[in-house]
Amino acid sequence: TDPSGTVTITDNDPVTVTIGDVTVDEGDGTATVPVSIDVPSSVDTVVDIVTTTGTAGTADYTTTTTTVTIPAGSTSVDVSIPITD
Repeated sequence: TDPSGTVTITDNDPVTVTIGDVTVDEGDGTATVPVSIDVPSSVDTVVDIVTTTGTAGTADYTTTTTTVTIPAGSTSVDVSIPITD
């Protein structure tokens, strides 16, 4: 008989996603927002981002819904959010 075997471990550890805070002037045209995960993954990590009203009113930015892909092995990408003056 064959005394060896194969064990496959599925990586199911949770990933923490962080969307950074940024401050920009209205005239800048875009806000570049960092999106990161705490540990690199062996597969692409896909994050859906939706802008909401906070300190800026809806007249100050373009409502944006976007899907961001952090490539396998990476931990962050930047997302551009259009803003208006």
